[in-house]
Amino acid sequence: MRARPRRVRNTVDAKTRRNPPQITAHVCAAERSAFEAYARSFGLDAAGLLALLLSREMRLGKILLLIEMDAPSPDPRNAKVTVHGRDLGLRRSVAAIAKTCDTSVSKVCAAVIRAELRDKWLDRALTTRFEST
Repeated sequence: MRARPRRVRNTVDAKTRRNPPQITAHVCAAERSAFEAYARSFGLDAAGLLALLLSREMRLGKILLLIEMDAPSPDPRNAKVTVHGRDLGLRRSVAAIAKTCDTSVSKVCAAVIRAELRDKWLDRALTTRFEST
């Protein structure tokens, strides 16, 4: 009789498998459309760009300043940008910042989106010295 191969258990808990971590920003429809178009201009989708920007802002430590400077849109629950199933650590970091600022994860993410639409960091970062002259 052959021995059965041992089954390796998945170290991710069942709840995380069913509901992977997600980060959602509620913004107005015009902001979402502009952000999606901006992301497409770099070959990205809005979720990928939001994840990139959140990671950058967390690493730089400027996210608190962005939240303080943010001017929310008049109808923020009209549309949303959602990052599905990315790094759980990113979700936890954004949640910790939101808790520190006594606000929601959605408002933190919306502030990052509005800041990027205003400042165009990625566009400037990818523009070479020769393209800018």
